[in-house]
Amino acid sequence: MKRRTVKVLLASVIMVTLFGGCKMNKVEPTEIKKTEVKNSNTGMYYIEGKEDFDKLTQILENRQGKIIIEVSNGTMTSDNGDGEDISGYYRKYDNTRFSKGDKIQSVFVYNPDNNYIDDILYRVDTLIK
Repeated sequence: MKRRTVKVLLASVIMVTLFGGCKMNKVEPTEIKKTEVKNSNTGMYYIEGKEDFDKLTQILENRQGKIIIEVSNGTMTSDNGDGEDISGYYRKYDNTRFSKGDKIQSVFVYNPDNNYIDDILYRVDTLIK
């Protein structure tokens, strides 16, 4: 059941991302922007800096079965796929789909079955125009 829920949520996020229905607002530096589905065990978090990422790390380490979706941006910095996210951390991109200098939005769905911060079930990268 959890896998099906994750797949449905991921498909929804992809559709919104691809068709531009998502409006990203400026996040106050003191709180991470969070969109939570009512009566659900799901949370979506928009990362706009290192402070947001640090707060998300705390949430991931204590998610206890909750489905966490992270949305963040980054830039591909070399032709071999090396990149940097908005928080300044390293990120690897597909160098066959993207080029050096491209701005890329990444959506991550974390595994709800554990609290590891690097256990990502799904990842979708989209070029930002």
